[in-house]
Amino acid sequence: MLNVTWDSIEVFMKYLFYIFSIIALFNSMPILANCYLDALSSKETEYFRKNPKHASTLCSDAKNSSPYYCYINAVRSDLTKYFDQNREQAISLCAGATSFNPINCFIKAVQSNETKFFDQDRNKAILLCNRASSTIPYACFIKAVQSNETKFFDQDRNKAILLCNRASSTIPYDCFIKAVQSNETKFFDQARNQAILLCNRAMSSEASHKCFIDLVRSNNYFDQNREQAVEYCKNTDM
Repeated sequence: MLNVTWDSIEVFMKYLFYIFSIIALFNSMPILANCYLDALSSKETEYFRKNPKHASTLCSDAKNSSPYYCYINAVRSDLTKYFDQNREQAISLCAGATSFNPINCFIKAVQSNETKFFDQDRNKAILLCNRASSTIPYACFIKAVQSNETKFFDQDRNKAILLCNRASSTIPYDCFIKAVQSNETKFFDQARNQAILLCNRAMSSEASHKCFIDLVRSNNYFDQNREQAVEYCKNTDM
């Protein structure tokens, strides 16, 4: 006769709950699951079977299996042999990718004659090009560090990376200049990190800046807490 105890039933129910939770997770996030399963099942990615948590990192926030295919092309390409020896860096570059453009942006950055900055520190190129939809983040970076209007970015290139990551044009730089040079927003000349936060991924040089001005003029709370106004107005035009 089978000896069933309340303890054994409790253990069984916990396992059952765990199984249904996993099923629910994959049903609610089928795209992530597809990317994850591609990474684990491919003959070319023994690396992920040995390190499944890295597959989770790669596929987090995936819109399709593009992060996996971006990764495969990064570690295979003759132009990016660096990633075959540094696979976690390939994951950092390709996480959240929707195309191969993060690779194209990375190659542009490290091979350009205009700057040796990225060739000397490739992690910086990864930070610039993660989730890139083209090579435009690099063009934005170059405009920022070479502009005669400000030496701020040439002196601190990490700030230019923060401004230009995921840019779809060079407008984030134009937005930044407008913010720090405006007579109406002296705040940004003294708090340039806030101008970067306001203008990252801007689609126009006007919308986020106008939102900020209107908000601090019309609302005393935001006038006294301008960082909150920046948080509210960033990505206004997206």
